[in-house]
Amino acid sequence: MHCFVALDARKVAEPRLDDGEVLVTHEVPFAAFLEELRDGRRTFHGFQGGAMWLLHAHARRSGDGRLAALLA
Repeated sequence: MHCFVALDARKVAEPRLDDGEVLVTHEVPFAAFLEELRDGRRTFHGFQGGAMWLLHAHARRSGDGRLAALLA
């Protein structure tokens, strides 16, 4: 599993997958993701969960409107 935040991202082409490769994307508004974690409706394991919580903390302190929008 890989999780990341892509700011100002846009799709420019269809993916070209290797034989047997499966790619499933799932877009969740960041505020909803955090609420689901807090409520126990979503589980997230390992360092990825910690990284997302750190991003949340950074977004609160940042002056970057794109990051602030994650909390809206």
